[in-house]
Amino acid sequence: MTQAPSATSPLLERFRDFRPGDIHTAAAKVHLMAGFEACRGNTLVNAVWNLGKSALVVRFSGGARTTFLLTGARMLTTCTCSLWQPARNCPHVVIAWATLKRVVSPDTLSHIMINQQMLLDMQRYIAQEPSTEKSLAGATGKSITERQERRDQLLQEPVTVPASKYRMVLEQSGHSSSIQGGIKRGNDAVYGWTSHGLPPDLARFLASHYFYDSTKRYFEAFQLTTGGAYPIVFCDEEGIETTLVYRGEQPLTSGVTFDIRGDDVHISRSYADGTPLPSDAVVHGQMLFDIAAGVVVPVASRDAWQCWEAVFEELDSVGDDSDEFYEDHADDWEENDDFDEDEPDREDVAARVAVNNELRRHNHTVIAPLDFFNSAAIRLFPEIINDPERNCHFRLNGVSSGQHEVRSQTYLLDMPHGLA
Repeated sequence: MTQAPSATSPLLERFRDFRPGDIHTAAAKVHLMAGFEACRGNTLVNAVWNLGKSALVVRFSGGARTTFLLTGARMLTTCTCSLWQPARNCPHVVIAWATLKRVVSPDTLSHIMINQQMLLDMQRYIAQEPSTEKSLAGATGKSITERQERRDQLLQEPVTVPASKYRMVLEQSGHSSSIQGGIKRGNDAVYGWTSHGLPPDLARFLASHYFYDSTKRYFEAFQLTTGGAYPIVFCDEEGIETTLVYRGEQPLTSGVTFDIRGDDVHISRSYADGTPLPSDAVVHGQMLFDIAAGVVVPVASRDAWQCWEAVFEELDSVGDDSDEFYEDHADDWEENDDFDEDEPDREDVAARVAVNNELRRHNHTVIAPLDFFNSAAIRLFPEIINDPERNCHFRLNGVSSGQHEVRSQTYLLDMPHGLA
């Protein structure tokens, strides 16, 4: 059994105060179970403190970096893996959470099988001092005092990094529709808790926006706080950066298009006027990232795209036995009422590959055989079809078939014998 570390930190104190059941609120059930299972092996590589020991960055063998940051009464988490989202923690967060809780409170979470070596490694990592010069000792032969004096001298020197090297860098996570982002200086990520030497405007922005978020509020705060002094760039998988312009004054409204072409039906996410989205555009959160056009645009209404996602889900589920599987395993999902069993993550739906062999998926377009589409008998509310503001378009071979005309109904009641 590991012994609880005597030297503590504000972050470790918070983990010591956590109740064992609090871990069940850390992530969705699917990620909790994956994290619990992964605890059987040792996937830790390192863990590093910030100077105040209020933030801990945990590095895993797959390259993911998970950060816990204590700011006032809040503990914030983030991870660089593709599964993490601002409102949806990943298995890495669960692994680090469980390991830290067991280290500071050895008698808790006994129902989770945690690798003993991983516990020992974590205890060793958090016992280390938050120094970045340790690797220099053997190479330079300088004493700790000399290295500390040199470090203090460097901290007092003016920053010479050109402002143009600071920028917001956006990257697509793997082959999914998820966008990750942050502020970088050259190739180095910049965080609010390591803000020494940052330009004052960037420091103010990072002080209130710890992590990236694909929302209009985040982008407008960045523009307002910095005065547009720093570029927004998209970095592709080859490392090529494309500058993007934020079009906050031109928010777009979503649309959905049903187009019969020969023996197929093309169901596409589109703009409000029915024009399909570019194939390389990325929809994430409240934003549309059109890399080819070089713009980032907030989405005022996603209603039509949610309709598109619902249609895709229904088509993809035709003929599957997922409902029977859930009924057979319902008891397994009812053991803990604290889990959130809400509807599937919409971004997961939007990014996933079609399972049904009848369907073909091309980013923002789903192609279904006409007979298959008709047999699915998908139901839409009449107001979605008839209301022009819902931006639901119907086409035949790319040519608009026009909106259905909506008329008020008038009825005449004929009473030949009067009201007697």
